[in-house]
Amino acid sequence: MEITGRDGLTIDKAWAAGPRAYRMTAIPGFPNMFTVLGPNSPTGSIPLQFSAERTADYIACFLQMLRDGEATSIEVTEGATDEFNADVSAAMTPTVWNTGCNSWYLTDDNTIDLWPYDRATLTSMLAAPEAAHFRIR
Repeated sequence: MEITGRDGLTIDKAWAAGPRAYRMTAIPGFPNMFTVLGPNSPTGSIPLQFSAERTADYIACFLQMLRDGEATSIEVTEGATDEFNADVSAAMTPTVWNTGCNSWYLTDDNTIDLWPYDRATLTSMLAAPEAAHFRIR
């Protein structure tokens, strides 16, 4: 599938160094595009149905803004995405996945594409969008 965002950016180019997103749901350079169970989704520690439901509720907040005319474009910032991914990387440090084992969760640049937090943190992070983390027009 070919996905093209703002200024002709393709998802292949955006993810050339490995997939990254903000809270599993938004990718800088791709306004009005949201993902369910995107990069860093919990795949073994939290049921996927629970994660998908929380993510869908979170995305629905943005869709409501678009539907109600409060926005015509919603895009996560690079800064918010970088901060989220740095926090995830730091949280992965003390885990078994960061001990040199080889697994399919390891990206080409040796980052770990997993969710390092518990269910309460997932629920909190996806409770409501933080407008400062997005360019809303």
